[in-house]
Amino acid sequence: MEGDVKKPVERLPVLVQEQFVSPELTTERRGVEVTQEVSEKISSQAVQPATPVVIVPVATPAMKKDPQLVEVESILSEGLNEIYGNLPQQVKPAFRAKGEEVAQTILLWKQEAKLVASRVLRLIRDWLRMVPKLNKHYLEQESKIKTDHILALAEPDHFLPRT
Repeated sequence: MEGDVKKPVERLPVLVQEQFVSPELTTERRGVEVTQEVSEKISSQAVQPATPVVIVPVATPAMKKDPQLVEVESILSEGLNEIYGNLPQQVKPAFRAKGEEVAQTILLWKQEAKLVASRVLRLIRDWLRMVPKLNKHYLEQESKIKTDHILALAEPDHFLPRT
């Protein structure tokens, strides 16, 4: 290893390559020249201002919700007007979105005949827990009442008078 001496690397001379002009290049250059000529002709002509385009907004038809979904949402929102009004502004959109998600999940379970009281209760309870400083006993009571009403909606023979 002591006898290893690094030798300088020999560099080979770099060959100068011939410049080959392909036919594609000449047509591209011709295209550029033609484009320049056309743009010069256009710029020399007087340009008249275009007529303004008026964009009229078209009213999009509101998506009609499924009547069953509307019914489930009304059951879930029953008695929550005051609570929703007192929510902080940053919590309101999330609470509303979660409520709509809960309603859609419940409707899906109902349509698939997979509506189970304990799952519905847990879903509603988790949704209502988003409300800060809500009494846990009130939360349980509201969750159970809403679950009973939803189950009554799902089973027409299960009679539960709505208050």
